[in-house]
Amino acid sequence: MKAQMDFEERNKIYRWKIKADLTNFGLESATIKEKNIPFIENPYQDVDLNILSYNEIKKLFNIKRTNDNLIGAPKINYLDVDNYQGIITVSSLFANKIIWVLDGIKIKTKYNVIGEFVTTLKVENLEGKEI
Repeated sequence: MKAQMDFEERNKIYRWKIKADLTNFGLESATIKEKNIPFIENPYQDVDLNILSYNEIKKLFNIKRTNDNLIGAPKINYLDVDNYQGIITVSSLFANKIIWVLDGIKIKTKYNVIGEFVTTLKVENLEGKEI
C-alpha cells in the first residue's frame, strides 16, 4: 500500500531534473542541453465540451463568427494538454482556421479546408502568461 501511495505521489510530478556527473565517463567539458517547457494549466480539463451550447463554447474560446463561415459555428471536439512533451492539441469541426495567441500576440495560425481540424502547439521556450 505504501509503494502504491509513493508511486502515485511521484507520478504527480510532470518534469524531473537529472544531475549527472559526466566526468566519470571521460566527458569533462560535456554539457546536457536543458529544455525549457513551461507547465500548462488547462482551465478546461473539467469541462465537458459535448454538453455545452454554442454560446457557452463561444465565450470559453473567444470564437468569432465571420461572413465566410457558411457551414455553421465551430464545434470544439477536445482540447488536450500534454505537460510531459509541452504540446497543446485542439480538435474542431467546421473551423477554417485556428489562431494561437500568447499574451494577446498572434504566434501561430493554422488553416483547414474541410472536416475535422486538429492542430497542435509546442510550448517549448515560450514565455508568457496566457495562451
